[in-house]
Amino acid sequence: MWKLDAAQKDSIVARYLSGEPSPQIARDFGIDPTNIRGILRRRGVRMRTNSEAQTRLPLNHEAFDVLTPEAAYWCGFIAADGTICQRSGAAEVAIVLARKDAGHLRKFRDFLGSGHAITPVAPGGYPGSTGSVRFSVRSQRLANRLTELGVKSGPVANELASSRDFWRGVVDGDGWVTTDAANPRLGIVGYPYLLGPFVAFLTGHGIVGPSVRPHKSISQVECKSLSAIRTADILWRDCTVSLDRKHEAALAVAAATPQTTVHGEAHGNSKLTACDAQEIRRLYESGETSHRQLGALFGVSHGAIGAVLRGKTWVAA
Repeated sequence: MWKLDAAQKDSIVARYLSGEPSPQIARDFGIDPTNIRGILRRRGVRMRTNSEAQTRLPLNHEAFDVLTPEAAYWCGFIAADGTICQRSGAAEVAIVLARKDAGHLRKFRDFLGSGHAITPVAPGGYPGSTGSVRFSVRSQRLANRLTELGVKSGPVANELASSRDFWRGVVDGDGWVTTDAANPRLGIVGYPYLLGPFVAFLTGHGIVGPSVRPHKSISQVECKSLSAIRTADILWRDCTVSLDRKHEAALAVAAATPQTTVHGEAHGNSKLTACDAQEIRRLYESGETSHRQLGALFGVSHGAIGAVLRGKTWVAA
């Protein structure tokens, strides 16, 4: 057996006090249960009696059976930043977050009606675990329901794909919200099974332009400027649960004024008028004219035509 450091011993004590059985903790650390009991005794921890060891901590195994807004949110958060796995023959649902976000894990614990503890992650016990905290529960029913909803591998259930609460959870879990007033941005990274439905959700709310793009070994979707402002408003307006620090950033983005640059006829170099923009949209919607053809017709680049059609310039009333 290798020597455990102080942080790992602290984690062992915390997990035992949270109600986890010593044999399970021993398996996770790759040591004999007698070593666990020795650590606990030296730390002055009272060992549970056999009857106490049989007492189960409270947990609502049906928490995701009905997709309330809060349930949909946590489905999204788990999709982005949680794990569902089999550990020692039992299904486990777990989330590991930075220590500064421990309060968010408490919200998740409360949602599950759980008595399980939030424990510090021992350095070296989990990739990137320095300064992290972990919350996990074991429930085959929870794991089966999340799998049924396509949370970790798809396809994402329609009830979730159409839910703003689900997508807010995804952004909170593994996305970003930047509050640069000149160029607000909002996006997520992930796999196509998750990002494709996000683009469809945005399109269904009239936000066109964002698309799935490669990002290192996975992909990303990013909303910029006006699309970021509109998305932040849709996802966070009057929401009931969110990650506090991203909630603050999203509200700042939603309240931002898109593009302070002058556009349209007020711009001294503008070649298009409001009537031109209206005609461009009419011709394009007819399906008989391409961007390049419209550019040649109105004496502007095809990129300028695309900007009109995407609402970046000459926003339709």
